[in-house]
Amino acid sequence: DTVISLRSTNNVYENELDYKLQWLSKDPSTIEDTQEETAALRQQLESAAFEIKATAENLQDRRGSRENIL
Repeated sequence: DTVISLRSTNNVYENELDYKLQWLSKDPSTIEDTQEETAALRQQLESAAFEIKATAENLQDRRGSRENIL
């Protein structure tokens, strides 16, 4: 269930990033701002993906520890 929730959260971040990129690319007067914001959004997405991966690995480690105890 947790992994499914994490995947859903990751999909939300990806959809939000895609929406912002498409919206920003429609206005040619914001090209420089768009490039800076795109870089910032990509960094946010990478950070979120890293956190999701770390959480999933932590949960797998916990699950493995519990199985060894039982």
